[in-house]
Amino acid sequence: MFGSGIGAYKVGMVFAVLTVASASIVIWQVLPMLLMPTEFVASARLAIETATEGDAVGIATMISSIAPLVLVVSAIITATTVLLGWRTEKQQMGELKLIIAQLEFEITRLRQAAGEQN
Repeated sequence: MFGSGIGAYKVGMVFAVLTVASASIVIWQVLPMLLMPTEFVASARLAIETATEGDAVGIATMISSIAPLVLVVSAIITATTVLLGWRTEKQQMGELKLIIAQLEFEITRLRQAAGEQN
């Protein structure tokens, strides 16, 4: 999974989007508690608690209840994936620099050999 840097960055991007989405849901849940009167928040919570599981409010409640966990997990996975992708890319760049140095050395050696023959 983390073998290529590009693949790791793609996985990291997916989890970064998931992190932003779950953070938005968490903010959407917390912000009304901070900005709205307590009575309104309490009546909204009562409406959510009395909703059945099949309707949209029940589904939204389920999503918002797991959003903090999804936020933490996806943030950890995003950071890990990006760090592993960066490490893989750094290693690949080192290998490519070594190959370039070897090729430059070979070119220099062949030019010297061709100069001696002339």
